[in-house]
Amino acid sequence: MKRNLKRLTFAAVLGALGIVIPLFMPKIVIGDASYTLASHVPLFIAIFIGPDVAFLVGIATTTGFFLALTPIIAARAFSHLLWAIPASFIFKKYKDSIYKTKYNILANIIIGFFHALFECLIVMLFYVGKPSEINSILTTIFIPIGIGGFIHSLVDFQISILVYNRINVHIEEQILETKPKKI
Repeated sequence: MKRNLKRLTFAAVLGALGIVIPLFMPKIVIGDASYTLASHVPLFIAIFIGPDVAFLVGIATTTGFFLALTPIIAARAFSHLLWAIPASFIFKKYKDSIYKTKYNILANIIIGFFHALFECLIVMLFYVGKPSEINSILTTIFIPIGIGGFIHSLVDFQISILVYNRINVHIEEQILETKPKKI
């Protein structure tokens, strides 16, 4: 029971950050693309903790983006659940190997790819049936959301690793009940 309460507390704190960051952090918005500083950090840290925490934080970050920006950008945030939960199961299964730098880089690239892919697909759903918009899909979706989102994901993942290294002693001893390691 005590372990579950601690997991829920971390989920609540990360979820609160996931709501506050889109509201108050500096951001660049270009059409349906938005780049909010550190917006994925709570979700990435939640992924390192577990699938249940990743789910709750994913819902919270979607709420934050819905309150701060357009419905299309909120839908993009909701798509994070499509890659965050599977990534969390993988991190849970391969907890020891993920602490090695080469696996970290590989995980970052794979997560970034699926992150950008799902966000592009979500935005494309909003343009179905608009032939004039489909012609400019490269400039309106793939470059700002695909490539820009991929780069944004890579940067936020690295920020998350730095933050997680500072707090993982508390997380791993208190929640995961394992010996803390450095990523």
